[in-house]
Amino acid sequence: FIALTAKLDAMSPLKVLTRGYAMVRKKDGQIVRSITDVSKGTGVSIILGNGIVDAEVLSTKETII
Repeated sequence: FIALTAKLDAMSPLKVLTRGYAMVRKKDGQIVRSITDVSKGTGVSIILGNGIVDAEVLSTKETII
């Protein structure tokens, strides 16, 4: 049980944020999954492990990873 609990805790969205990842939402609450979800001037909230940053998209640039 303890091992399963630890695995579940490690995958918690809040725990992932504390490892340096972020989640981006548009002002209407929609999660931004792609650059096609936003355009110049779109207001977003960047959710981090210790708070939220409100920002505005200045530009988008597609990259291939």
